[in-house]
Amino acid sequence: MALTDAELENMRDDAELYLPDTCTILSLTTAKDDIGGDTQSWGTAATSVSCRLDAANWQARAAAEADRFTVHSAWILFVPYDQTIATGNRVVIDSETYRVMNIDDTHDWRILKRAFVDRADD
Repeated sequence: MALTDAELENMRDDAELYLPDTCTILSLTTAKDDIGGDTQSWGTAATSVSCRLDAANWQARAAAEADRFTVHSAWILFVPYDQTIATGNRVVIDSETYRVMNIDDTHDWRILKRAFVDRADD
Protein backbone atom coordinates (compact mmCIF):
# COMPACT_ATOMS: atom_id res chain seq x y z
CA MET A 1 0.00 0.00 0.00
CA ALA A 2 1.50 3.31 -1.06
CA LEU A 3 1.56 6.42 1.09
CA THR A 4 -0.48 9.42 0.08
CA ASP A 5 1.28 12.74 -0.45
CA ALA A 6 -0.31 14.04 2.77
CA GLU A 7 0.93 11.04 4.79
CA LEU A 8 4.45 11.44 3.42
CA GLU A 9 4.41 15.16 4.20
CA ASN A 10 3.29 14.43 7.78
CA MET A 11 6.12 11.90 8.16
CA ARG A 12 8.62 14.48 6.88
CA ASP A 13 7.35 17.08 9.32
CA ASP A 14 7.62 14.58 12.20
CA ALA A 15 11.14 13.50 11.16
CA GLU A 16 12.38 17.10 11.17
CA LEU A 17 11.58 17.23 14.91
CA TYR A 18 14.55 14.86 15.34
CA LEU A 19 17.05 17.27 13.76
CA PRO A 20 18.24 19.11 16.89
CA ASP A 21 21.23 20.95 15.42
CA THR A 22 21.91 23.39 12.62
CA CYS A 23 24.69 23.41 10.07
CA THR A 24 26.10 25.49 7.25
CA ILE A 25 26.65 23.85 3.87
CA LEU A 26 29.66 25.07 1.88
CA SER A 27 30.42 24.63 -1.80
CA LEU A 28 33.70 25.08 -3.62
CA THR A 29 33.87 28.15 -5.82
CA THR A 30 36.50 28.98 -8.41
CA ALA A 31 37.39 32.48 -9.59
CA LYS A 32 40.08 33.87 -11.87
CA ASP A 33 42.87 35.75 -10.16
CA ASP A 34 44.76 38.79 -11.49
CA ILE A 35 47.21 36.71 -13.50
CA GLY A 36 44.66 34.37 -15.09
CA GLY A 37 44.98 31.48 -12.66
CA ASP A 38 42.20 29.89 -10.66
CA THR A 39 41.60 30.66 -7.01
CA GLN A 40 39.38 28.28 -5.06
CA SER A 41 37.49 29.06 -1.88
CA TRP A 42 34.59 27.67 0.10
CA GLY A 43 31.41 29.71 -0.25
CA THR A 44 28.24 29.42 1.79
CA ALA A 45 25.54 27.47 -0.05
CA ALA A 46 23.01 27.24 2.81
CA THR A 47 22.86 28.42 6.43
CA SER A 48 20.84 27.39 9.48
CA VAL A 49 20.04 23.98 7.99
CA SER A 50 18.36 21.66 10.49
CA CYS A 51 20.48 18.54 10.92
CA ARG A 52 21.62 15.62 13.04
CA LEU A 53 25.07 14.02 12.98
CA ASP A 54 25.32 10.35 14.00
CA ALA A 55 28.23 7.93 14.10
CA ALA A 56 27.98 5.60 11.11
CA ASN A 57 29.40 2.73 13.14
CA TRP A 58 31.19 2.21 16.41
CA GLN A 59 34.46 1.12 14.85
CA ALA A 60 36.93 3.74 13.77
CA ARG A 61 39.22 2.97 10.88
CA ALA A 62 42.90 3.33 11.65
CA ALA A 63 45.42 4.03 8.93
CA ALA A 64 49.16 3.78 9.41
CA GLU A 65 51.02 6.93 8.44
CA ALA A 66 54.78 6.69 8.93
CA ASP A 67 55.32 5.69 12.57
CA ARG A 68 51.92 6.74 13.90
CA PHE A 69 48.29 5.89 13.47
CA THR A 70 45.58 8.32 12.46
CA VAL A 71 41.98 7.52 13.32
CA HIS A 72 39.24 8.38 10.82
CA SER A 73 35.63 8.26 11.96
CA ALA A 74 32.64 7.81 9.69
CA TRP A 75 29.51 9.89 10.26
CA ILE A 76 26.02 10.15 8.80
CA LEU A 77 24.50 13.60 8.46
CA PHE A 78 20.70 13.84 8.29
CA VAL A 79 19.09 16.94 6.75
CA PRO A 80 15.54 17.68 5.52
CA TYR A 81 14.59 15.62 2.45
CA ASP A 82 14.45 18.66 0.16
CA GLN A 83 17.75 20.22 1.28
CA THR A 84 20.29 20.65 -1.51
CA ILE A 85 23.56 18.93 -0.58
CA ALA A 86 26.06 17.14 -2.83
CA THR A 87 29.16 15.00 -2.77
CA GLY A 88 32.14 17.34 -2.47
CA ASN A 89 30.33 19.91 -0.31
CA ARG A 90 31.55 20.69 3.18
CA VAL A 91 29.37 21.04 6.25
CA VAL A 92 30.13 23.07 9.39
CA ILE A 93 28.50 21.98 12.65
CA ASP A 94 29.54 23.61 15.94
CA SER A 95 32.76 24.92 14.32
CA GLU A 96 33.75 21.39 13.11
CA THR A 97 34.06 20.95 9.35
CA TYR A 98 33.09 17.72 7.57
CA ARG A 99 33.53 16.58 3.94
CA VAL A 100 30.49 15.15 2.17
CA MET A 101 31.72 11.84 0.78
CA ASN A 102 28.45 10.41 -0.57
CA ILE A 103 24.71 11.06 -0.61
CA ASP A 104 22.32 8.19 0.10
CA ASP A 105 19.19 8.80 -1.93
CA THR A 106 18.30 5.24 -2.86
CA HIS A 107 15.86 4.55 -0.01
CA ASP A 108 12.11 4.21 -0.62
CA TRP A 109 10.60 6.98 1.47
CA ARG A 110 12.58 10.14 1.23
CA ILE A 111 11.73 11.47 4.66
CA LEU A 112 15.23 12.72 5.49
CA LYS A 113 18.28 13.01 3.26
CA ARG A 114 21.41 11.14 4.42
CA ALA A 115 24.97 12.20 3.66
CA PHE A 116 28.05 10.19 4.59
CA VAL A 117 30.66 12.61 5.91
CA ASP A 118 34.09 12.57 7.53
CA ARG A 119 36.07 15.24 9.31
CA ALA A 120 37.96 17.70 7.14
CA ASP A 121 41.26 18.30 8.88
CA ASP A 122 42.66 20.83 6.42
